[in-house]
Amino acid sequence: MSQNLQIKGMLTLNCCAVLLVFLSTAALSQPSGKIPRDVIDQAAANGSTWVLVGLDLPWQMESSLSQDDLRAQRSAIAAGQDELLDQLAGRKFTVVGRY
Repeated sequence: MSQNLQIKGMLTLNCCAVLLVFLSTAALSQPSGKIPRDVIDQAAANGSTWVLVGLDLPWQMESSLSQDDLRAQRSAIAAGQDELLDQLAGRKFTVVGRY
């Protein structure tokens, strides 16, 4: 049972998602075409909005990976998250969680 919870926790880490809260429309002032129009409109209307960002990275279920492959996959996910955050530099946002 404990192992099942551990596996579920590991899968959660593998979601390849970064949760961001945009605190102002300044964060969305230069949309790249990747942000849906309704998200931009909601941020403009409310001053902020919650956004769940999924990264387009290849991944496999952790239970099928060796320890070395697991570390490599997690490193690739972290690198993708870091790259996204670097692209958002200079914009106003708050990272609520990284998975």
